[in-house]
Formats: sequence, C-alpha cells, structure tokens
Amino acid sequence: MPTEVEFLKAAIQVRAAADGETRAGRLLMPETFSAHLAPELWVAIDPANRRILGAAAVAWQPLPPHAGFPVQIHVVPPARRRGIASALLGAVVDAVKGSTRHLHGWVNQSEGSAGAAFLAARGFEPRQRLLEFDADGARFYAMVKSIHDRLLASGRIPPDLKVISLHEASLDAVAALVTREFADVPIATTLAVAKGLTNYDMHKSAVLLKGGEVKGALLYLWNDGKPAIDVRVIAPELRRGPGNVLLLESATRKGLEGGAKGFRFHCDESVSDTISLARRSGATPAGVKLAFTRNLS
Repeated sequence: MPTEVEFLKAAIQVRAAADGETRAGRLLMPETFSAHLAPELWVAIDPANRRILGAAAVAWQPLPPHAGFPVQIHVVPPARRRGIASALLGAVVDAVKGSTRHLHGWVNQSEGSAGAAFLAARGFEPRQRLLEFDADGARFYAMVKSIHDRLLASGRIPPDLKVISLHEASLDAVAALVTREFADVPIATTLAVAKGLTNYDMHKSAVLLKGGEVKGALLYLWNDGKPAIDVRVIAPELRRGPGNVLLLESATRKGLEGGAKGFRFHCDESVSDTISLARRSGATPAGVKLAFTRNLS
C-alpha cells in the first residue's frame, strides 16, 4: 500500500525546478537567495492548473563546522496540511543522499512553533538552543558608555586599538575571523559569510582593528528600525581587554544615531557572559530559537 507521501506525489508533481521557476522560489524563500548564492530548488506543482504550491531550497555546499547542507521549505498557506512539505523534504533527501550526511534547517525555529514541530516529526533534532533578548537602546548605551569612558580616562585603551565600520574593513578578513573564532557558528551566520557578509548593515556594524589587523567584529541586521545583533566575536588574546566594550560602544551609538530605539541579540544558552550582559542592561527575554539537524546516515 502506498504511503501518504507516495500518494501525494502521484497527485502533486514534485520535481527539480525548471529555469523559469526560479523566480517563484525566490519569492517564496527570499532568505535563501543573494547576489553570491543561489540554491538548488525543488517545486511541488498542482497538475490541474500548473500552479506552484510549494518549494524547497538546498545550498549544495558543506558548512563547516557543521558538515551538511541547509534546507528550507515553504508551502503556500492554502495548500498546507496536505503533506506537500513532507513530499518536498523527501525529494531533497533522495537527492542529497551520498553527498552529505546531514541536513540543517536553513533558519532557526521558535521553540514550540509549527516549524519546529514539523522538523522534529521528520527526524530533525535540536542541535543548539539560542536565547533571544530585547534591549532598550538608550539604557544599554548608557551602561556601555560609562564603562568605555572609565577605560578611556584610566588609559586602559591601547592606542593601536581602533574600531571601523564593516564597509571600511577587509570582508575576507572579517569572514575568516568569524569562521575561526565564533564558537558553534549558527547556520544562518555561516551562510552570511558565504554570501560575502552583504546582508549585514555595512555602515553600523563594527570591526575591531589592532595595528591594522582585524581582531573583532559586531555584525547586525537592520530590521525595520530595530537592529538584530547576529555576531559578536573577538580574537582570544583580546577577550579580557577593552575590545568588546569598544565594539559595543561604536555599534550601539551608530544604531541610536540611525533612529533605533532598541535592538535584539541572542546567544547560546551556555554563553554566560552574554546572559550576564543581558541581565545587567535590563534586557528582556524575547523567546528561544532552536537550530535543527537531521542525520541522514
């Protein structure tokens, strides 16, 4: 007896996207496209009217330190709960077997969401649990600025430390630092590095230089006037110095100057220093996101 997915495939055509269907995939899943990255696409088509009911995207490339390919699936709302997402995922699994041992969720899912439930029901397991916080911009900056000014007054900021904007920095050097030093890099961040960092705010994101060499970065996205910090990383030899404060002061100040009232940041639930920073700045918990991975072996 055919399975539900096999029955659906007989009624709905699931196949690799044709050239003319790429635009539909971009509209359904804009987060998977950039000037530097176009994913492989599969589509689910209603044979009665040839309409695309859903699509799946895969970045056909390994993502160190998490070996595997990211996958994203989107089904148009009227066609949901008909097994189309399962059929698309099945087509992706069939296509990538032998090329990778893991599939990763392209974006992190909110804990308890329908997306998280779908992935869990289809063999994906949470690899990472991320805590999100919302901070009041003025209150956070006041705290950081007071620390910055004390360091400056006491002469504890070395003259060879300098903060510049991301657009002034070597993007290759920043990408190398993030890949090398950012513990357990989230899939979305790895993809951002692969895209050339172009999705980050190039003028407000901050890069730390020591003697002209890239030693730290604070990168964020500008989402409807509310920045979301995605990366805060610094070279090991500078982690106990003023580098973090310099990055935070510059990026937060530029955010406020740009009209932001607050910003969101996240961290792995094991990163105690960021959790402490959230507590001291009065940031409020904004939810939990899960990073999912499926073992294909």
